[in-house]
Amino acid sequence: MSDLDDTYKYVCDCIVHEDSLISLRLNWFLVIQGLLFSAYALSIKNSSLPSINTCHFQRVISGMGIATSFFVLPSIFSTVIAIKNLEAFWRKKQLKMSKDQREKYPFVTGGVNLKREFDDYDYMGDKFLEPFYEWQYDSNLAFVTPYGIPIVFLCAWIYLMSGL
Repeated sequence: MSDLDDTYKYVCDCIVHEDSLISLRLNWFLVIQGLLFSAYALSIKNSSLPSINTCHFQRVISGMGIATSFFVLPSIFSTVIAIKNLEAFWRKKQLKMSKDQREKYPFVTGGVNLKREFDDYDYMGDKFLEPFYEWQYDSNLAFVTPYGIPIVFLCAWIYLMSGL
């Protein structure tokens, strides 16, 4: 195996590892959020007359939901930064490659518009999907979604807490 083979495998393995970290963190986050929302909903269902204890319990549950949303954001953000750094590292290597080498060692995540990077790159996918390919690159949507999920839950908990 050549040095380029080893580097490509290493970068791909690191990206898979970072992606699995995001997945694990989001899965645990969603489980915790589900349990908190269930507890909140049960407290509403079981309280026909609002009491001080029920309102206090709902505030505590909402506070825990807000706290877990804040705590998960930095860990997800750090993995996204790691993936973006690995992409940049590989793109620097790709810029020095010939077209034949780039075909053997493609870009590692799809987070770049290769048509803009290389004059000799041809889009190989379905022509119908080509505008979406460019839009995905321009919007960077794939990297916004992981930390968009905790932000949505954070807003929901703030809304629920403001109604108490």
